[in-house]
Amino acid sequence: MKLAVKAVVIDGRPKRTAAKIHGVPRQTLQRYLKRMKNDGDGGIQKLKNGRPLTLPDNQELELVEILKTMADRLYGLSPTVVRELVYKFCVANGIKNRFNKEEQRAGWDWFKGFLQRHPTLSVRVAEATSMQRAIGFNRPKVKLFFDELKKLMCDDEGKQMIPGGNIFNVDETGYTICQRP
Repeated sequence: MKLAVKAVVIDGRPKRTAAKIHGVPRQTLQRYLKRMKNDGDGGIQKLKNGRPLTLPDNQELELVEILKTMADRLYGLSPTVVRELVYKFCVANGIKNRFNKEEQRAGWDWFKGFLQRHPTLSVRVAEATSMQRAIGFNRPKVKLFFDELKKLMCDDEGKQMIPGGNIFNVDETGYTICQRP
């Protein structure tokens, strides 16, 4: 089929001749040619099938960056919230869409396609995280912890006073300090 398309688009042969030479049905070749175009550099581009995308590529990439930023700030978004966010974005910017106006959110088909186009995303319900852990885990606080640990474990010359076998891990089962997302 590729050779037949090349013969018609690049070499300029008639469709009937190209179909006969390459052993493909003429109607199939004709249908296939409707989805192709000559890119001008001696190559052939296959046109996309299906509906055009609701959001242009640059706006989808902007949305991806927003979602990643929110995840970095421990504000995980569920699929439903992402779909509602996209609907509001389209309405606010006057972008024509085929989303559900009653529910005011993008459809599941759009959402699945969006995740397929951007495989670096993983949108799911957020896990519960302790507020203290989220706020307290930064470079200065971690350095302070290890400085204090070093003061307890080592003397002034840096020699370890407490053997490693005397350090135990304690299980805090039963103490809940996690916030629901």
